[in-house]
Amino acid sequence: MLKILLVDDNKYVIEDIGGALESMGHYCIGEVNPLHGLELYKKGDFDVVIVDVKMPGMNGIEFLKEVQQFNPNAAVIILTSYGDSETYKEAMNNRAYAFFSKPSMDIRELMECLAKIEHA
Repeated sequence: MLKILLVDDNKYVIEDIGGALESMGHYCIGEVNPLHGLELYKKGDFDVVIVDVKMPGMNGIEFLKEVQQFNPNAAVIILTSYGDSETYKEAMNNRAYAFFSKPSMDIRELMECLAKIEHA
């Protein structure tokens, strides 16, 4: 079981992905506000962060950088509806663990990614 922080400004994405993660036995906390999500991360003991790219207040790449400063070994997975190559390169250059495009994301691929993290 992984403890996962899911940060997305769309509460329906949190409900859908969070529900799928919990049905697979993971513990998931969702947050729509990235600034609050960052506070939660710093207070919690999360194994994984899943964060959207386009959010008001702080984008997902900025969030990734903040998490990496706090914990350089953090496993951060980026989600985006805007899967352009520049965003992908920036995420990977900042040590994102993985990058998924939504809404076409295959939840099985996400689960495989989480299994790799869990067994690392």
